[in-house]
Amino acid sequence: MGEVNFTIGQNESIKRFNYRNVEVSKVETPMDTMSAEMSPNEGYYEVEYPVRTHFLKNNDLGNVPLVEDGFRNVYTPFERDRVDFSTFISVPHKIYTYASTHIIAGNNADYQFEIKTCGAVIIWVNGDKQFMYAPYSRNHPSCKEFSLQLNTGDNEIVVYFEDLAERDVSFFFQLISKSVTQLNGYIPIKVDSSEYIGVEELLQNAHLERDIFLDGNVSINFGPCARSSDYVVQIRTNPKTEYVHSETQDGDITDFVVKNMSLTLHREKSDLVIAKVEDFPTAGFTKFQLDVELSDGSWMSRQLSCSIYNKNKFLSIVNGNSIEERKHQAIHYFSELKLEDINVALSNVFLNKANDMDFYQKYKSAFKLVEQKGDCSDFVLAPLLAVYNKFSDRFPIAFHSKMKEIALNFRYWIDEPGNDVMWYFSENHALLFHVSQYFAGYQYKDEKFGVSGRLGSDQYQIGKQRLREWFAAFFKYGFSEWNSTTYLPIDFIGFLSLYLSAPDEEIRDFAKRALDYSFDIIALNYHKGTMTSTFGRVYEHNLKAMQLGEISNIIQIIWGNGYFNNALRASALLAMTDYEPPQTYDKYLIPQTGQYLRAEYLQGKNKALTYLYKTKEYSMASAVNYCAFDRGHQQHILNVSLGDCTILWINNPGESEYSGEGRPSYWAGNDVLPLVHQYNNLLVARYDLSKSDYQFIHLYLPYWDLDEILEEKHWVIIRKGEAYLAVFFSNDYERSWESAIFGREIKASGKSQSMIIKCSSKSEVGSFNRFIRLIQTEVIDVEDNAISINDFEYGNVSMMNGMLFRANQKVDYLQNYNLNISIGRKIDHVNEKNS
Repeated sequence: MGEVNFTIGQNESIKRFNYRNVEVSKVETPMDTMSAEMSPNEGYYEVEYPVRTHFLKNNDLGNVPLVEDGFRNVYTPFERDRVDFSTFISVPHKIYTYASTHIIAGNNADYQFEIKTCGAVIIWVNGDKQFMYAPYSRNHPSCKEFSLQLNTGDNEIVVYFEDLAERDVSFFFQLISKSVTQLNGYIPIKVDSSEYIGVEELLQNAHLERDIFLDGNVSINFGPCARSSDYVVQIRTNPKTEYVHSETQDGDITDFVVKNMSLTLHREKSDLVIAKVEDFPTAGFTKFQLDVELSDGSWMSRQLSCSIYNKNKFLSIVNGNSIEERKHQAIHYFSELKLEDINVALSNVFLNKANDMDFYQKYKSAFKLVEQKGDCSDFVLAPLLAVYNKFSDRFPIAFHSKMKEIALNFRYWIDEPGNDVMWYFSENHALLFHVSQYFAGYQYKDEKFGVSGRLGSDQYQIGKQRLREWFAAFFKYGFSEWNSTTYLPIDFIGFLSLYLSAPDEEIRDFAKRALDYSFDIIALNYHKGTMTSTFGRVYEHNLKAMQLGEISNIIQIIWGNGYFNNALRASALLAMTDYEPPQTYDKYLIPQTGQYLRAEYLQGKNKALTYLYKTKEYSMASAVNYCAFDRGHQQHILNVSLGDCTILWINNPGESEYSGEGRPSYWAGNDVLPLVHQYNNLLVARYDLSKSDYQFIHLYLPYWDLDEILEEKHWVIIRKGEAYLAVFFSNDYERSWESAIFGREIKASGKSQSMIIKCSSKSEVGSFNRFIRLIQTEVIDVEDNAISINDFEYGNVSMMNGMLFRANQKVDYLQNYNLNISIGRKIDHVNEKNS
């Protein structure tokens, strides 16, 4: 037996705990209707479902017992500052567990703490219940200061915490000391402390060699940790959450699973090769769980995340000379995928290869998701009904009765009674529910629907009217989740389903108009095979691996210059249609050498202004002056793309875990939004982080994909091919050289920060050395609420009072919902360009 000791200073979190197994129990509540509006914007939007209302009314925290044993698991925090078991469950469940730790107090006294949680917490000290807090704030952390009475010496702290899981659940607590007195503590463990610390250091230092692997070996580096023995590392790929068991899909149906691997890391080695890129099915974001067994038979685990894209394999799959040929290649490829995905099923239907299938059993998890009314059921049902409406004769005869049963027993909107937690209120979900209702009602006009009690003909008319209203708002405001490479493909499910088989020409015309508008946006923001821009909502994997996003897939099918991959929710439907975007969009894709494209346009009721400037070598985009200094969510406010699909950005993290489940997370979104202005290829920004839980900003730096990186004083200067980038931080910065973010992060701390980003290229200023010299001559002045630069290209540019000025003249933007586009030649403002 041993123990792990720790100290806690003021405003520091207690992170060392033992814990019991996490448990879940399904929550069943009465069927009920509800009323709420669709979310008006892309940010955090909460609606209290009847399930939650009933749960809170009947959940009795007063009867939660103290437990004194069963703490068999050791929580190893690594970079986390809280005890966190966040997950995703598509139907409502209560999730709960207990954690235990020990605090050594110098004397009998009340000690001040702060608790943060989204659910409920009960704390016992030495068996005495001293504190209970139950905000149940649904993924939105709440906090409260309180005191615990500690005795002199050893005090056992037991924490019970629970929450109601409605889809994604931020299931955590954070216990922070507010006492000026430093506290000591420990947790008991069943192995010698040196063994435990040794394994923890090993896993703490582990990092993947890169965040996206295109070829060669997929390998992990364990750093210079001094090791006296070999370690056997078990590696599990895309492991499922052990305490969540379901026969339905969870939205990650393209995750692949390979056999567990047991590899030996020799004491004198730092690198461990997992396998070659071609040994993995390419599907999406990949999580590797590293497990090391301790001498008592327990395991310590850590997850690392990356993406794997077998570039050479996919180059040969969809490479036809025409859209029609590329669609043909894509649909045949999708039909052969070994995925329990409804779109694989529908690809086989389209090709008339499903007649002899046991259709329901083969794709059971997709159908079960719909039957159980799990979240994202609409992603499955809308395309299923669309294809069934168009090609019902190609489905197996035995499936027709099951299709009817599924359609008649689904809940199509919140005015129908239910006890599910499907998300209805974002623009993409609302669209797909309306599409589903429209098609189901049309298909079964004379049947009575089980949930609503309506006839199908009524469902059809209601669905049609809802679609009219949805498209009216869309054509007025565009996407509230602006430019989102994550959710554009989900909207495309709706657009393409309607384009494929809407029985009304009016609705089909709406779909085509929406597709044309969407492809216009994609073409404008296209750069080197992907769509790179500012995004209303985004996730880490979207940013770090654009090649695996579905928009890149769609670009390859339509224009032949993207990255084909396994993302097929919208791509399969696209391949079934005759849709082609207007050829006039082609001129937006790739500016000629020396040419620029600039676009300015509003989207959403919140009036997010996209400002885009791109050349052949680089692209820079931002959301200008968007909700500056407000708390953020998943908004991606500024973005740079260099050379061949190398994406860089700056954000203010929303959590400490490097690849966690937070919204915002460490790399995606912002805890507090910045003030950003852009003038062509020059961007100026300011962060006020006084309200942020994480008072630093950081630049994502994919060093393996960059040719040169110069760190000089307050500047970071970068070259990728013939594209150049310079980033100025007003505060001192440091580069991270440890743990999972090894080399990937340029971090600047402080409550108030300003920054400048400048893009250029060889065709504009000549050599990279000359670009460096030009940047070194820039004169920058930073004050509390203002920053100015004497730019080598534009002269004096300043940001003050929330506005941007060039040569003392206010820069005005084209702030309307039109796509305002200008294409021109770069003017050479720099003499001796070729020196």
